[in-house]
Amino acid sequence: MGNIRPEPAFGLERFDQNRVEAAGDFRYETLKGIDESPRQFF
Repeated sequence: MGNIRPEPAFGLERFDQNRVEAAGDFRYETLKGIDESPRQFF
């Protein structure tokens, strides 16, 4: 079986609790990943 990651379920639970804060955290993590990905190649 594959690697099971709990992050998606945790993220959905956070959206249920506070959508604005969860959306901001999601955006921050997405932009952080986009910023870090080119560094892997240089």
